[in-house]
Amino acid sequence: MEMLNIQNLSIKYDGKAILSDFNLSVAKGDKILIKGRSGIGKSTFFRLIMGFCVQSSGTISLDGILIDSSSVWDVRKRIAYVSQ
Repeated sequence: MEMLNIQNLSIKYDGKAILSDFNLSVAKGDKILIKGRSGIGKSTFFRLIMGFCVQSSGTISLDGILIDSSSVWDVRKRIAYVSQ
């Protein structure tokens, strides 16, 4: 079972597409690297997972629970996020 599941995620910032139809599944124990030049959307991606911003379309779920306005506080209690 996926710990983090992202399906068809799209986000726009100031009218510019940052992510478009992005999919990702991360199972417990998986290690991933998110890498890219400055301004490409890495921080925005993590802000989406934490519920600090809202996607244009698509879904994000953690342990099978859809991350939305009713579940975001439970998600924030389970994830540590340190911004630059």
